[in-house]
Amino acid sequence: MAYTQLTETERYQISSLKTAGFSQLFIAESLKRSPPTISRELKRNQEAQAYCPKQAHLKGLARRHFAKKAVKITPEVEKWIKRLIWQDLSPEQVADYLKRHKGISLHHETIDRLIYQDKIE
Repeated sequence: MAYTQLTETERYQISSLKTAGFSQLFIAESLKRSPPTISRELKRNQEAQAYCPKQAHLKGLARRHFAKKAVKITPEVEKWIKRLIWQDLSPEQVADYLKRHKGISLHHETIDRLIYQDKIE
C-alpha cells in the first residue's frame, strides 16, 4: 500500500472524532488509516491538550516542503563515486566529500550498496 499524507479533511475528522471521545483505534478504522498514523498525528500536533486540525495541516505542509528529496544517482555522480573509491576512500569518506565539495547528500550505506551490487567497479 502506498503512503499518503493525511488530508486537511481527515485532520478535521480526527479532531471531531477525538472531541466526541472516540478512541484512536476507532478513528483509525473510520478513516481507513493505521492506528500508529493517528497516534503519531495526535502526538505531533497536540497543543495544550487540544488538537487543532488547521495548525496540524499547516505543520504537515511545512514538513513536506522541507523534507529531503531522494537523490538520483546520475552517471556523473557514479563517476565521482568510482573516482573516489579508486583513491581508496571509504564509503563514509566518499559521502563526506560529495556533500562538502559537490553539494550531493548521499548516505554511505547507499555507496556500500552500489559497491556490493557491482555498480561501482
